[in-house]
Amino acid sequence: MTVTPTLLKGPFFPAPGLKMAVYQTALDSAHASGGEPIDLTDDFTYVYAILPGGNDTAADNYAAKLDFMLPAPTVAVTSSNILITACWSADGTDGEAFVERTTDPSDIGQFSFTVIGA
Repeated sequence: MTVTPTLLKGPFFPAPGLKMAVYQTALDSAHASGGEPIDLTDDFTYVYAILPGGNDTAADNYAAKLDFMLPAPTVAVTSSNILITACWSADGTDGEAFVERTTDPSDIGQFSFTVIGA
């Protein structure tokens, strides 16, 4: 599966050579080990950082978190080299270590993220 982002705002240019945009998406019931690709090639050539935003279910903030894996700053983005990994706390309590989720992550709900790149 590829995660399909919906552009909410941007891209805008806060400084010369720098671009930012805010997206929203949700995960479906399939989740590959190691992460799911996010295609940002319509808006970015390079991605330097992705900042996770909020989601639509407050309880998910305790039990789930999302990690992003990026190529090196000098490597152009492709439809498959930016990955999102759903991680979770097995019993949903504060203080427990987060591990990659190997089951259906669709209950995490809709979430937003901000991309910084060029």
